Amino acid sequence: MDESDVGNYSEKKLSIDKDTWRRYFTILREMRLWTKEQWNVETLYHPHIKSLIETEEEIINMINFCDMRLCFDTGHHAYVNGGEAVYGDISVVGFIKKYPERIAYLHFKNVDAVIRKKVRDENLTSDAAFDLDVMCDLDAGIIDFQKLKTLLDEINYQGIGVIEMDMPRADADHAYAAAERNLRYLRTIGMVP
Repeated sequence: MDESDVGNYSEKKLSIDKDTWRRYFTILREMRLWTKEQWNVETLYHPHIKSLIETEEEIINMINFCDMRLCFDTGHHAYVNGGEAVYGDISVVGFIKKYPERIAYLHFKNVDAVIRKKVRDENLTSDAAFDLDVMCDLDAGIIDFQKLKTLLDEINYQGIGVIEMDMPRADADHAYAAAERNLRYLRTIGMVP
């Protein structure tokens, strides 16, 4: 949203007033209530790079207003909310520690520190970042997955976690190989059996 036009608008999030935020959040809350009432299905929100709700402040405002849980993407969260893009970034672990009851579903993804720094230093778009493979193998990025695993054990996380790789130019063989590498890594640290 910040880097492209949204629908028929050319607005940037900084120009969205409180009433418009309330209208967006009301739509999300009504959708959550409707899917629960109609089909007994819980609607989750997936905060994502270049979307209406991506920063911690936006996420917190939304979950509080909508009483909604999250499909929490570790890579997208660290990309947007991480600090200096160095190994051991605590943005993901810190958020989950503060809001464990809001995490219903996890996307396991990591951020390459060198590419993220290049993106910031050169003011590149997130599309360019993805083209440079800013999302990397789980054991090679800024998120310490061992700390994440420890936290998930501490909060007794019982939800689902999915290895989700953003690989815009990968063919099926490369994507499958990445999935296997990352599954092996999660097994090595005891995240999955």
